[in-house]
Amino acid sequence: MQSSKKCFVVFLVLAGAVLCASAAWAEGEEQAAAQASTGTAAGMVGQVVTWAIYGLQALISLILVALVVFYFLNIKASSLIPAPVVEQMTEMLNRGAYDELNDFCKTAPTHLTNVVATGLDKARKDGYQAAMTAIDDKIAEEGLLLENRISWLNFISVISPMLGLFGTVVGMVMSFDAIASVLNPQPSHLAAGIRAALWTTVFGLMIAMPAMSFFFYFRNRLARIVMEMGLACENMFEHFRRGLSEKNA
Repeated sequence: MQSSKKCFVVFLVLAGAVLCASAAWAEGEEQAAAQASTGTAAGMVGQVVTWAIYGLQALISLILVALVVFYFLNIKASSLIPAPVVEQMTEMLNRGAYDELNDFCKTAPTHLTNVVATGLDKARKDGYQAAMTAIDDKIAEEGLLLENRISWLNFISVISPMLGLFGTVVGMVMSFDAIASVLNPQPSHLAAGIRAALWTTVFGLMIAMPAMSFFFYFRNRLARIVMEMGLACENMFEHFRRGLSEKNA
C-alpha cells in the first residue's frame, strides 16, 4: 500500500511537470508562430493542427507514465502468483479437499486460480497426465491475456511516431504555403512550419522509444511469470502424480 501511494505521488508530480512544460512550450511557440506567420488560411489551420498534435503528445506521455506505474505495481510474481495463495491451494490438494479448492477458485478468480480450476477438473476426471495437458493449454491462454494487458505500450510506441510524422507533413505544408504566399520569402516566414515539423517528430520519438523499451521489458517479465506459474501448478498437482504412482505400484 505504501509503495502504491509513493508511485501515485510520483505520477502526480510527473503529470504536473508535463502539463506545466506543455503550457509554457505552447505559449512560446504561439508567440513565435505569430511573429513568423504570413496570415494565410493554410498557415492558421496548420497552427491549430500543430497545437492539437502537441496536446495529443502531452496526453499520450501522461498515459504512458500511468501505464508504466500500473504495470510495475501489478505485473510481478508476488501479485500474480502470491506465495500464501499457492500454499493454501497446495494444502487443500494434499488433504483431498477438492470441492473446497474448486469453490475457492470460483470465489477468487485470478489467472492462477483459473489455471488450477481447469487442472483440478481434468485431474478428477481423467488423471494426472490429462490435467497437466489442460494446465499447459490454460497457462498459454492466460499468458496471452496477460500479454494483451501490455499491448497498450506497443500501441503507444506505434502511434507516437505517426503523430510526429503527421506534424512533419503539416509543418512542411505550412512552410511551402509561406513560400507561395510571399513574393520574396524570408527565413522567418518558414520558421514556424519547419519548427513544427521538427519538434512534433522529436516529441513523437521521445514517447515511442521508452514505450517500446517498456513493452519488451514487461513482455519478458510476463514470460518469466508464466513459466513460474507453470512450475507452481506442477508442484501443486504433484499430489495426483504420487497417487498415480502408488496406484501403478
